[in-house]
Amino acid sequence: MDKIMVKGAKFDLHIGVTEEERKTKQPILMDLTLFFDIAEAASRDDIEKTINYALVCKRISTVLAAKEYKLLETAAEATAKDILTLFGAKKVEICIKKPNALRIADYTAVEIVREK
Repeated sequence: MDKIMVKGAKFDLHIGVTEEERKTKQPILMDLTLFFDIAEAASRDDIEKTINYALVCKRISTVLAAKEYKLLETAAEATAKDILTLFGAKKVEICIKKPNALRIADYTAVEIVREK
């Protein structure tokens, strides 16, 4: 299966276990891999026959801004469900990273794989 990938997409959202932590938007980074047959798009050189990753990122921004999240797990799950529903991907891999979660680490992360 072919892959469409976006690495290091940056989003700001209200996320954290405590209410205090969720008061201020925090940066997260997201790596996405969308599994999709790109043969028709490639043969026609037609963006309408593929998954437009700019639209995917715009939609993710909307999903993440729609509510506050306590867990990276919940944000990743909501994102995966939305992508699979709206964009025709057969499978999605998402790694969502929170750079400021721990002082001793570059980031914490959750990675999920979901299929239709």
